[in-house]
Amino acid sequence: MTVKMADDNFIPIITTAINRKKRLTRLIQVLGGGDSPLEAFELALGRDYRLFRKVINNVYTMCEMMDEFAFGKRVADLHKIDMLKLMWDCNIWGFLQRLLSLPVLQAKDTSAEKDREEEKNPWLPWKSVYFSSLNVLSHLTATLCSHNNDMIKTIVDTDIIELVMNKFLTGDFCVLASCAALPLIRFLTEQSQEARERFSFQSGIEKLTRFLHKDDWTKEVVAWYHRGLEEWEERAVLSRPGGLCLVTFMPFFPKQDPKANVEEKMRMRYIVSWGRVTQERAADICYHLGQTNDRFRLLIMKNGKLLRSVLRWYRTPAIVPDDVDLLWKVAKAMSALATTEEIALKLINDYKLLRHLEVLVYCPSGEILQNVLQCVLSIVMHRGKGRTKIAENEAILKAVISYCGSFEKKLVVPSLAIMQHLTEGQTGLNILKAGFGLKEIVLINDYHDSSLYGTTLRDIKRNMKTATGSHWKKSEAELSKLNYDFDINKATELKNKGNACFREKDYETAQNYYSQAIDFCPPSQKRPVCTKLHPDHLDKGCSSGQVGSPGPALDKIWYKLPAALYSNRAQCFLHLGEYESALEDCNQAIARCMEELEEAKTLRLKSVFRRARALYELEYYQQGLHDVGYCIIKNKEDEMFRDLFDKMFYKYRMKYGYDIVKRCCVCLEGDGDKLKRCEKCDEVYCSKDCQMKAWKNGHKAVCGTRNKLT
Repeated sequence: MTVKMADDNFIPIITTAINRKKRLTRLIQVLGGGDSPLEAFELALGRDYRLFRKVINNVYTMCEMMDEFAFGKRVADLHKIDMLKLMWDCNIWGFLQRLLSLPVLQAKDTSAEKDREEEKNPWLPWKSVYFSSLNVLSHLTATLCSHNNDMIKTIVDTDIIELVMNKFLTGDFCVLASCAALPLIRFLTEQSQEARERFSFQSGIEKLTRFLHKDDWTKEVVAWYHRGLEEWEERAVLSRPGGLCLVTFMPFFPKQDPKANVEEKMRMRYIVSWGRVTQERAADICYHLGQTNDRFRLLIMKNGKLLRSVLRWYRTPAIVPDDVDLLWKVAKAMSALATTEEIALKLINDYKLLRHLEVLVYCPSGEILQNVLQCVLSIVMHRGKGRTKIAENEAILKAVISYCGSFEKKLVVPSLAIMQHLTEGQTGLNILKAGFGLKEIVLINDYHDSSLYGTTLRDIKRNMKTATGSHWKKSEAELSKLNYDFDINKATELKNKGNACFREKDYETAQNYYSQAIDFCPPSQKRPVCTKLHPDHLDKGCSSGQVGSPGPALDKIWYKLPAALYSNRAQCFLHLGEYESALEDCNQAIARCMEELEEAKTLRLKSVFRRARALYELEYYQQGLHDVGYCIIKNKEDEMFRDLFDKMFYKYRMKYGYDIVKRCCVCLEGDGDKLKRCEKCDEVYCSKDCQMKAWKNGHKAVCGTRNKLT
C-alpha cells in the first residue's frame, strides 16, 4: 500500500476534520505493516529507510501531543479525550504494541532519501519509539480505561503486561523506557485484578524492588545521566522536568525549552525528579497489590528486600518535596499491607514498625499523616497482639487522641475509628489514662459535626463504660462538677492579656493567662445553645447542645483561637525552658490547624517551627528534622528556619550517620551522586562551593578544624 504525501503525517490528519478517522486508520495500517507478520514488518523497516523515519517521527509526534494535552492545551477542535477515543478506534493500541515487540532496529541508509528524511528530527533513533509508545499507551490507559472493564480486559488480554515487564523492567534496557513503563503498569494494576495476577506471575514484586529501594534506583538514574544522554533523551527530560505526569501536569519545575542552556545543577535536579516520580509509581503498584487480598500481601511479605526498601523510606525525614510525595505513597502502601494480621505482627516484631509510627504520627504533612493513621487503623482492626501494642504505646495514643479533636475530616474519621476499635476490648483503661474520656467525647459531639461522628462516639462511649467500670463513673462525676461557660469574648480578653505580658517578657504570667483562656475557649466558633458540658447529651441524641432536644446540628466551623492559644503557650514554655510542656502544647496546636485554609496553614507553620525548637532541645532529632524540613519546604528563604535546620541536620547526622539522608547538607541535593565527606565529621557536600558556604555559615564552630575535601 502506498501512502499519499498529504496523509503520511499525523499532524495534518488530526488538525483537519475531513475524513479524519478514515485517514488516520489508513496511516496507522501503513505505518504498522498492515496484516503482515511481525517478522516481515521488521524486515521492511530495515530495508525501507523512508518508512523507518516515518514511524519514528509519527510516534514521537503522538507522544509530544499527549504531553501538550497534559498541559491543558487542545489540538484543532479536539480535546484530549476526543483525541484518545479517535486513536483507540483506529487501533492505535495494536500499532504501538507491535512496535514495542520489535528489537532495536537500524535501517539501511544508503539511498538518497536519507538526506530528505533526516531534515526532520534527525536525532531520533529507534530507541525513542519505545519511550514514545509507552507514554502514549499510558495516556490512553489513564484517560479512557478508568472504570471501563471491557476496555481494560481487551488491553490486558493483549499480553501487554508480559511484554512490558520482560522487556523494559529488567534493567537491561533504556532508563527512560523503564520510567515510561511504570505508569502504564500502575494504571493497569489499579483497574484490573487480571493485570495484578499477570504482574505477580511475571515476578513483578521482585522487579518492583529495583525501583523502590531508596538509594539504588537513584544511583542507577544518576549513573545513566553521567554516562551521557543522547539528544532525544536530553530533550525528553528537559521538556518534562517534573517527570511523566499523565492526566494533569503539576510540574515541580517550569517546562524548559529543549534547546535552552540549562545549568548542570538544574539538569541533575530534573534527573533525580524523574527517578522519584518513577519510584512513586512503583509505590502505587505496591499499594494496589496490597489492597487486593491476603495472597498478594503475603507474596510481598515474603520479599524481605522489598519490605526493607519500603521501611527505609519510613525512617527517612521528609526535607524536600520529593521526599514528602514518596513518603505518603509508601505510607499508603504500608496501610494496605497491615490489613493482614500476620504481616502487621511481622512488621511490628521484626521490622520495628511502631518505632517509625511514633515519629510519623506527628508528621505535619496532612497527606502523610492521613495514611499513617490508616496504617494504625489497619493494625487495630485485628483483635490480637497488634491492637494491644498500639494501646500500650503512649506516643501513638496521644497523637490519635489529639486528632480526634481536629476539624480536618480526613484525620478525624480514621482517628475516631481507631478509638472505636481500641475501646472494644480490655484496652479501654489505657485510653482513659492517655487522656481520652467522657469530657473529650462530649466536646467532640457538641462542638463538631455530630451528624458524621455521632454513631461512632456512642459506640466509643458504650465500649469505654463497659471496659473501665468504676473509672468511668468517676469521670462522669467529675464532668458533672464542671460548671463554667465557654466564652469566646472572655477567652480573647485573656489571650490579649497574655500577649501583653509576653511582650514584656513576663513569660510565666503570660502562660497563666493563656491557660485560663484555653479553659474558656470553645473548640468551634459557633457554639451550641447550651454552653455547659452534659454527659447525657450523647445518650439522648442531643446534637444542638440543648439537653433532651434532638434536632439538626448547628454549623460548627473552625477558627484559629484554640490553636493560637496552645501555640502561644508553647512559645512561653520555650522561653521558660520547659520543653516537654512546649512539645505537648505544639502537638495540640498543630492538631487543631490541619485544615487547608490559609489562616490555618500560617498558624500550623508557626507551631511546627516551635515544636521543632522543642524537639531540638529534647534531642529528638528524627522527628525534629521532619518538622524543620516542613518549614524550609514552605519557606526556604526564612533565616530562622534555615539556621535551625542546619543545627538539626548536623545533630541528626552525628547520631544516625549520613547513610539515611545521602544529600549535601547545604543545597540538599546530590542524591545518587558521589558526595565528598568532611575529614573530621560526618558531614557531606556535593561540591567545594557548598563546603565553603557551610564553613562560613558556622560549620567551623562544630567541626573544630578546617578540612579538605576527600
